[in-house]
Amino acid sequence: MKNKRNFLLLSCLFIATAFQSCLKDVTPPITNSEDTHNIIEFGDTGPIKSPSGAVFPLYLPELAGFVNDTAGFYVNVSYSGADKAPTNIDVKLTADPAAIDAYNKEQGTTYVALPAQSYGFPESTTFEKGFNGAKHLRAFIKNGASLKKGVDYAIALKIESASSGTISGNFGTAIYGFTLE
Repeated sequence: MKNKRNFLLLSCLFIATAFQSCLKDVTPPITNSEDTHNIIEFGDTGPIKSPSGAVFPLYLPELAGFVNDTAGFYVNVSYSGADKAPTNIDVKLTADPAAIDAYNKEQGTTYVALPAQSYGFPESTTFEKGFNGAKHLRAFIKNGASLKKGVDYAIALKIESASSGTISGNFGTAIYGFTLE
């Protein structure tokens, strides 16, 4: 009986030691900002409507209504992280209609890329030295009368380049969808 108890005790000790070695991670967690880098990305313009893991984030901005055939919404471009911009950072934006096709294919949705002549957005912005946060850029939809009611339209924007820093792999492209009622 004593041998059985000793064997059981030694077995438990061996198993506990073996599992403890699995907890040893060779990469220590990041604990200070010197080990991180800020990211240039599209910031939230409201809740993200795409499911977790979607190829691109989808936002559904509220359009306040068309005035003189034009409606606007905000696009947030962010310099995110623990540090402030070390120098002026020039950021260029571009339309990316192919992103809408990729999103539709992955998610089984039917967003229609808004024709290029039906929208506009600032094609660049600058994060001034010392800046940390988001720039609120005004995008707009024009020629509203030419758009069909009930169609799910979308505009995809991409951060094409930045003079300094890292462009986010997850939020470097964003889709803004809307439906005219």
